[in-house]
Amino acid sequence: IGKWPYGANDIEVRDLTVVQNGGLAVGIFNGTKILLTNVRVQGLLYVQQAKDVRIERSLLGGSETTGVSFSDAQGEIVGNEIRDNDYGITVAGKSDVRVEGNVLTNNLYDAVVFQTGSQGVVTGNRLIKNGGAVSVQDGARAELDGNTIAAAP
Repeated sequence: IGKWPYGANDIEVRDLTVVQNGGLAVGIFNGTKILLTNVRVQGLLYVQQAKDVRIERSLLGGSETTGVSFSDAQGEIVGNEIRDNDYGITVAGKSDVRVEGNVLTNNLYDAVVFQTGSQGVVTGNRLIKNGGAVSVQDGARAELDGNTIAAAP
């Protein structure tokens, strides 16, 4: 969505299924006001240098790396199921991301990672059977509130 360097603005994508065997499935580049709702993505959903991106009520996962990755982007991930990846969500660069009301499960490593320079909020999520919960690296900032964490039995 959005070809580099031009981007795309005021885009809504609904009721779409994308299947990619482990690699980049959906890319959002350099745009603003982008909504993905009720999508199913198998593979990486990647957001780079985009603003006001909202991903909601979707099933995301099956990536050999990360389910959803933000790089120098701003957005929110609300009410999704993110499962079966190496990492659930990664937030990198100068990104600012809100992660709210999601179920993150069966991710090999951390459910959510804030890398150096990034920031965000993780609130009201269920983090179940992941290798780790939320990782906030040195130089990153994250507000954590009301999340439920359950380890593998």
